[in-house]
Amino acid sequence: MKQDPYEIFGLERSFEIDLDALQKEFVKLSAKYHPDKYVDPIEQMDAAEYSSEINVAYQALRDDESRANALLALMGGPSKEDDKSLPPTLLMEMMEIREEMEAAVEAKDNATVQKLRQWAEEEREEYLGMLGQIFSKVSGKTVTESEGKQIRLHLNSLRYIERMLEQTPEEV
Repeated sequence: MKQDPYEIFGLERSFEIDLDALQKEFVKLSAKYHPDKYVDPIEQMDAAEYSSEINVAYQALRDDESRANALLALMGGPSKEDDKSLPPTLLMEMMEIREEMEAAVEAKDNATVQKLRQWAEEEREEYLGMLGQIFSKVSGKTVTESEGKQIRLHLNSLRYIERMLEQTPEEV
């Protein structure tokens, strides 16, 4: 992305944002910069490029995980490509839960699938809560190396939980 997504939408850099206000501004900007509104070919190209940036920025901000990644990058923290660290016990715990989930899906054990889905949703909310707290403490500044690593650790963990939720059926 060429431009700060918060800047595009006129928002303060924060993890907690008003998603309704974001969506309204997205609709407004999308209409204003729609390439079909321009006759001049150069203006059309510029509008198409900016419209694309608006779409990319909207996608980055509307989702909790992508917003946290964008915010961390803007604050000078490590990217997911640069830092793949996880809590020591998370991988083993996730492997065990995935095995339990696969067995439950195969056995069509809806109660266990629901229990594990609920666990993952609660974990997701816990990680999002921790990220919200950390971001509110470091708001508006460049993160220190340890703050960046702490945020990245939570984001990497959240990615595992999100992936599990994406791959888990709502019912069997």
